[in-house]
Amino acid sequence: MLLVFGFIGYFMKLGGWPRPPIVLGFVLGKIMEESLGISMQTHGWDSFYRPIVIIIIVLTLLTIVSTVRKQRRKKREAAAARSEDAPKDIESAMQVAEEGGKDCPPASWPIAAILMALFAYTYYEAIPWAFSSKLFPHSVSILGFLLAAGALLTDWKGLKAMKAGTAAPDVVGVDPGYFWKSMYFMSWMLGIFFLTMVIGQFPTLVLFVLLYLVFWGKYSWKIIVLYLIGTVAFLIGMFNEIVPVLWYEPDWLPSFFV
Repeated sequence: MLLVFGFIGYFMKLGGWPRPPIVLGFVLGKIMEESLGISMQTHGWDSFYRPIVIIIIVLTLLTIVSTVRKQRRKKREAAAARSEDAPKDIESAMQVAEEGGKDCPPASWPIAAILMALFAYTYYEAIPWAFSSKLFPHSVSILGFLLAAGALLTDWKGLKAMKAGTAAPDVVGVDPGYFWKSMYFMSWMLGIFFLTMVIGQFPTLVLFVLLYLVFWGKYSWKIIVLYLIGTVAFLIGMFNEIVPVLWYEPDWLPSFFV
């Protein structure tokens, strides 16, 4: 699950999509749905006329408007800086792949299409439910589908502009070098996961430190041996004596710890 969400977060960052809403959705989604159901059963549609609900709706709308204005201002500032022949370090700093920093239609449109499919499926699945039960998923699905459709339309326009050579300076493609470096790093993470399943957690951590020092750090063997001794001592002392944890160990290998 950690690896899956890691991949999702990476591709969302690559396409300029914000990640915090996904976290908030998983944390607060069920709470909001249950609270809405209780409120509708207790007060009916009068729930939406209560002062606290009106305040929350107004604050939500203000937040959306403020965020859109902030993103547009960032894009205008970045475009102005480029038109004034800004130094390379300033220009590159403004092109950091953050939400609202730049648009990357080649990486963004698949995410928008997947979200549209998910929202459509959610709406379809909730059709047979009772009204009070499907109110929340239908409301979220309709709004999410429309927003994702708008993002997809924007991405298609950006792709057409890139092909025609008329794209704005903040509309960029995927940097192949950055992408393959990221895939290389993720392959290490996948290797750690599968190796843990095969030989266990403790030896995998020690082996990862060894490979990191050899291939990335390029240290001498004397330094590597010292680091490995320190790593083993720390793992055993901290996680086996001070704060004992249950190390994962496959059944086919003898246990490192009794």
